Amino acid sequence: MSETTKFVRDWAEPGADPVYVGKSVPRVDAPEKVTGQAVYTLDLNLPKMAHGKLKLSTLPHAVVKGVDVSRAKALPGVLDVLTPDDIPEHVKWGVHPMCYDQTPLARDRVRFTGDAVAAVVARDENTAAEAVELIDVDYEPLPAVFDPMEALKEDAPRIHEEKPGNVAVVKNVQLGDLEAAYKEADHVSECKVVTSRQAHCAFETHVSIAEWTPDGRLTVWNSTQAPSLCSQYFAKCLKMRESDIRVVSNYVGGGFGGKATSKFNIDFLSILAARRIGRPVKFYYTREEEFLLATFRSQQYQTVRHLVKNDGILLARDMEMVVDNGAYSDYGPICAIITAHMGGTLYRMKAYRHFARCVYTNAPFGGAMRGVGNGAYSFGTEVAMDQCAREIGMDPAEFRLKNLVGPNETTIIGARITSCAARETVEEAVRRIGWKEERGSQDGRRRGLGLSCAMHFTGTRAMGPEISGVYLKMNRDGTVQILSGTIEMGNGSNTTLSQLAAETLGVRLEDVRIVNGDTAVTPYGWGVRGSRTTTIDGMAVVQACQQARSLLFETASEMLECDPGELLARDRKIYMKSAPEKSHDITEVYEKRYNKYGSQAVYTVAHYDAPSEIPDPETGYGNWSSAYAFGTKIAEVEVDEETGQVTVLRVVAVNDTGKVINPEGAAAQLEGGVLMGVGYALTEGLEVEGGQASNASFVDYKLPATIDAPKLDIALIETEDPNGPWGAKGLGEMAQLGTSAAIANAVYDAVGARVTTLPITPDKVLAAMEK
Repeated sequence: MSETTKFVRDWAEPGADPVYVGKSVPRVDAPEKVTGQAVYTLDLNLPKMAHGKLKLSTLPHAVVKGVDVSRAKALPGVLDVLTPDDIPEHVKWGVHPMCYDQTPLARDRVRFTGDAVAAVVARDENTAAEAVELIDVDYEPLPAVFDPMEALKEDAPRIHEEKPGNVAVVKNVQLGDLEAAYKEADHVSECKVVTSRQAHCAFETHVSIAEWTPDGRLTVWNSTQAPSLCSQYFAKCLKMRESDIRVVSNYVGGGFGGKATSKFNIDFLSILAARRIGRPVKFYYTREEEFLLATFRSQQYQTVRHLVKNDGILLARDMEMVVDNGAYSDYGPICAIITAHMGGTLYRMKAYRHFARCVYTNAPFGGAMRGVGNGAYSFGTEVAMDQCAREIGMDPAEFRLKNLVGPNETTIIGARITSCAARETVEEAVRRIGWKEERGSQDGRRRGLGLSCAMHFTGTRAMGPEISGVYLKMNRDGTVQILSGTIEMGNGSNTTLSQLAAETLGVRLEDVRIVNGDTAVTPYGWGVRGSRTTTIDGMAVVQACQQARSLLFETASEMLECDPGELLARDRKIYMKSAPEKSHDITEVYEKRYNKYGSQAVYTVAHYDAPSEIPDPETGYGNWSSAYAFGTKIAEVEVDEETGQVTVLRVVAVNDTGKVINPEGAAAQLEGGVLMGVGYALTEGLEVEGGQASNASFVDYKLPATIDAPKLDIALIETEDPNGPWGAKGLGEMAQLGTSAAIANAVYDAVGARVTTLPITPDKVLAAMEK
């Protein structure tokens, strides 16, 4: 780990070095998970629970002339069969308000192969699966379009007949004088990029279990990253009171953004079916359904133009982007919109244009995956930056160093950079890799280095309020329960929040229990998304703990006959700074408050709203996040000249994520993120040919394995951001960003040929070399 910037903040006891913050501690959920005792939603089985299965379309585009469910209903053990006629008209949703185009079952027509047309509920899974095969659907095929560029043409088949064309959303941002920049530029570099559909491949597939009480209250057990948002959306779509809806999320077996969407068709089907039959109903996606229905990283088609002076000064970026929305709108429109803010935040420039269209096709629909569009966007723009540097004869690292933003700057998009070590991440990465050393070739294998920079937000106002709530209850034995609006999905958030709580209150780590994932008892929160948990949920935890500490200090100051400002708390004791031998155990202080006349227990509430602003709806200008994280990846690759096979030998990952709360936890995020980036670069991509997904299984979809993991060199450069606990910023999405572009740029460095479509397969490498 690199040398870090040291600082002391008054988040815990003034003048005291931290006990838990900045220290690597074991994960608080490790014993349950390593022993197999952790309960995931997919594990749950309720008394009298029925099981649901989906009938999926076999055509990519067709009118549904009729659905015959008579044979399915007649099968013994079948409890109900749902068709579109059984779904209320108002149950319709989407992520972007302009694109509420999804329904639990396809009404009148199907729009991709895999669109659900009916659902069976039976006493057991086998019976439900057998009944699905007995449903007969009469289709009238319609012309289909699978390429978003073709879908933009005037004569393309119309996918949503109520819309004037196949464009779901347009985002056009133009800041500065672009025309003047074109005139001033000594060189214009143009790069065309096509990314792939990367699937989340979380081990726990999407699952929903619904149960109604006789008085009309609903409980949904849901594998989601955002229980509070689920409750809101269910109430809106079902026209119910939120107080009558309880959403429970147990441990979540991975999400990566795929479970940040707060509703899927199986959610509503389980709810509607449970009400109809008066029993709990469980739906979950099979692995193949997960590939087709649970979204993936949206595919992007980019034309990136960089306008530069001969000395390497970047004047402008001119981006034209098409996002393949697929048949329906999940996070596709958001990917088109929010990347406008990403593109205007990493580098200084005089002018900037982002023209993006999100386009319907007859393909499975894409969504958010570890970066909300930024994974694809940063790949294209950083490959384009590398190309631009080489075209003007400049070192790619020097080109970036000349143009990166710095602390206390306001970018062209309006982002106010409160902390930034972007330059330091490049310098550290270059130093570690030996950037200037010759790589050469040996035995038909060429080696090369590639560099990529990236930035990402820490929560974003561009997608709604950035808030988090916490209820704190201290018990008489000194233990603490933190009820938080976030959840634990394998990201280690419960551990990080426990560290912050223990540090602030002066208790031990084992004294803290994080309670989350139940909207009946926990406060509102945005959940795990947008690299926000440590910072935004962490701030709410710290503020609740600060309030509790003040209450304890109030009583302790009476007991020790001193001013509360003279007190410190550590290791379950409250003592005087000037006389540490004068102390009381926290339980003694609590009992003093609890047993006095006018008993006062220690309960506190905190609600944190991250300081950011909604960007101007017309121009896109605004400080859209409370903090911005930066990082650099450098990849070393080896390319076989005969086969085109690319092997990633080493990745240096240097990140500025503010104060690191748990170093080993941060390193683990980077390890997983880098390997995910290796897969995105070289092997992964859901292939849709003629409307059919040809590799929707773990056999055919090529995830990177342990043998593919490169040597990883991690450095964490600490800065102090004023808007995070102890100065922390986001890391979860930054962990992957930049990896794929660094690999692509390293391939170019090795063989002198550039591959600009993902994944970078051996045949593409050979074809590029032949040119």
